[in-house]
Amino acid sequence: MSLPTLPEKLIAPIRLTYAIHSLRGQSIEPATALWLADALEKAIQNPAKAGEAFSLKRERGRPKTQDDGRHLLMAIEVDKLLADGLPLTDTGKGKSAISTVAVKFHASVEAVELAWYTSRKFVDLMKAIEAMEVGAATFSDK
Repeated sequence: MSLPTLPEKLIAPIRLTYAIHSLRGQSIEPATALWLADALEKAIQNPAKAGEAFSLKRERGRPKTQDDGRHLLMAIEVDKLLADGLPLTDTGKGKSAISTVAVKFHASVEAVELAWYTSRKFVDLMKAIEAMEVGAATFSDK
């Protein structure tokens, strides 16, 4: 049984990478070599998705978003509303912190809940650092 051969369009970038590094007298970083080996293995196992393996083609499905900054902003806003006395979730008596932030950020309630539960530790850490800075400033003023 022979191994399938890769198309030239997949081998060309690898050859180019090795050639550039050879001309510069450098070796390829271990992380890059591992990435190339993994991509080659994926391309050999499924030639139809070889472009995805080498990141030449976007993966199928919905693209992943980079919402970490937005999530943190939503979590900070939820925390402010909680400090003002709003309940976290809807209790049937009116507004909740999560639904208010969802309207403000034009996001779903589920997205704000996810942002709150994933970014809550960072919000607590930021509050602790802020409290330490305020305490240090008060102490140095005396």
